[in-house]
Amino acid sequence: MTTSLRALGCLLVLLPAFGPAQTPCESRCNYVAKECLRRCAGDSKDAAKPEHAKRLMECLRQCEAEVAPCREACRR
Repeated sequence: MTTSLRALGCLLVLLPAFGPAQTPCESRCNYVAKECLRRCAGDSKDAAKPEHAKRLMECLRQCEAEVAPCREACRR
């Protein structure tokens, strides 16, 4: 289950990368998202622990909130 949560998080954050060519602004936002997700992933030995799933989901929500203002600024 944790692997699927991690994949879902990556997909949600990186989905804009599969659209039209990225602007430098969008590339910067995606870099911020990637670094945040890297922090969320943590140590792979912890991934199998049930309590890790809840922490991962909270972290993914935090990443999305962190990247949202950047993406909004790019759309303007």
